[in-house]
Amino acid sequence: FYFRAQRTSSEQRLSAALPESVGPLERGLHPEPIVLPTMTEAIAKRIRSSPGNAELRSNYAVVLNWHKTYSEVDRSAIAEAERAAREQPNNMALQLTAAVVHSDDQNARRHFIDRALKINNTDPWARYGMARSDLDLNHPQSALAGAESLLQLHPDFVPAIVAKAQALEALGERAAASIFVNEAFRRIHTVPSLAREAIAVSRRLERHSEAVDRFQLALALRFDDTNLRRGLATMFEDMGRINDAMVQYEKIHKLDVFD
Repeated sequence: FYFRAQRTSSEQRLSAALPESVGPLERGLHPEPIVLPTMTEAIAKRIRSSPGNAELRSNYAVVLNWHKTYSEVDRSAIAEAERAAREQPNNMALQLTAAVVHSDDQNARRHFIDRALKINNTDPWARYGMARSDLDLNHPQSALAGAESLLQLHPDFVPAIVAKAQALEALGERAAASIFVNEAFRRIHTVPSLAREAIAVSRRLERHSEAVDRFQLALALRFDDTNLRRGLATMFEDMGRINDAMVQYEKIHKLDVFD
């Protein structure tokens, strides 16, 4: 109950600030909370009603793989992606999805990339997938050739730019990689993956102020990237800017209290 003080003549007394009459109170059981389905549950329900929808099943595999809402023993994400790819063997997007989900099995990943390239050998994502696979298999020369041929057709395709830079780095051509990334970043400075590569170049060359500027640009593109913020905080610590580092750590804590 709330009370308010009222002054009458020379004395002060408390008076109940309540209505003169109160209506009947509700009786019965308390209302039960409504449990909303998660994204994986919602898509799984749609698949049960449309089991032949391969594209929906592929999307389900992507969601499972992203949220890791499955047991590593049954490997549900891989099983769903492979089933979708088998059901529509001429659908290039489903083959690429199966390749992406097979992140820990390079042989299976390359198998699906090959199938995607047989469907359309000019698709930039399929050709990038092959270059990326060459990098992961420690074949930087093949990766470099694939990325360069792709960039001749799509000069602003950022995944291929990053792949070429990383291939040059793997071949020991750090100077060429740095020059290439800086030139690309001058043209395209609104893609987070390229901004991260540019940050790495600035830090490697010990251009601290430039690295901070690039960190801040990347965070303007992806404010919720806690790894980027942690990198910027570390950079500030190395520069002796402790207060600025604390600001970044506080923002990390607000974004992820368990980080």
